[in-house]
Amino acid sequence: MITSGLIQDLTDFADSDPQVEAGDFEPRIWQASQWQSRLWMLPQSATMHVLFYDRALVEEMGWPALPTEDWAGFTQFLEQARAHTGTDANSTVLFDVDGALLAAYASQLHCSLPLDQQQAQADCLGGIGQTNWAAGLDWYRAAVVDMQTIMDLSDHSASARESLALQVKSLPLRTVVWTEHPTNYEHYRQLHTLGIAPLPGDAETRVTPLHLHGSVISQQSANPQAVWQWINYLTFERPLIRPRDIPARRSVAMRIGYWGNLPTPLRVIMHDQFARARPVLLAEAEHLEWQNLAPLFDGRETPTATAQQIVDPPWFTLATAAGHGP
Repeated sequence: MITSGLIQDLTDFADSDPQVEAGDFEPRIWQASQWQSRLWMLPQSATMHVLFYDRALVEEMGWPALPTEDWAGFTQFLEQARAHTGTDANSTVLFDVDGALLAAYASQLHCSLPLDQQQAQADCLGGIGQTNWAAGLDWYRAAVVDMQTIMDLSDHSASARESLALQVKSLPLRTVVWTEHPTNYEHYRQLHTLGIAPLPGDAETRVTPLHLHGSVISQQSANPQAVWQWINYLTFERPLIRPRDIPARRSVAMRIGYWGNLPTPLRVIMHDQFARARPVLLAEAEHLEWQNLAPLFDGRETPTATAQQIVDPPWFTLATAAGHGP
């Protein structure tokens, strides 16, 4: 949308509006809303996923808790769970409705240095290279296709994925583990013997992806200044669709008592994850959609080829050639 000229550059709107103080926005969220140092989306909130799991089944398999200390142990658990639960086509080991684990795997490879190294933090917010994306895509493809531990959702629309998610995560439970935004924590606790865990990774280097939500202004807008005033107003409100999304503005998080109002098990995990969270960049997000991963799963593309499209999206190249690029 950016290089095709479909949306407006918001940089001048932000620079001339006294209500927009970049310092009030969580720095990582603000930076990820830009492309080539220009603001294209005014951020309102970010989703950070956690892992929910069937605690009784995990204990039945001999694990005291879901092993998420490293990716190797987590992968081993998924393989064991596949053998334990069988190959029922109506069930799965791991349900990853938003594809959060793909971004998490590649992000950890990209952001592999300890948190206290400031340069490492700055580098972590940059684009993930092709090698790390290819490794993440290879792990994800193997889990979906070879081990069949993650359900393939590439032929489902967004609404169909959400509908299937309701079936898989309701009673009787048809999955062992699922990624989820934290809004439904109390609901799942009532339905299941629920366990909750961070996304996989070493405690010192674990990286959790943040999925941004915000507003853009169309080039076809008849009154872009009025639209700007409205979308800026929304940044001062609590997240509406998913109440436990993290507000983009620090002042909003403080006003609504965001962290203090989370249930303790959620707060402990999310606060720890947020310290090393990495926003999914605007140039990456579209290519991580389930439907865009179908060529990877059916063999039409290799992980390396798919990774190249994420790092150097073809539509950027085409738009630039057509005269709409930077």
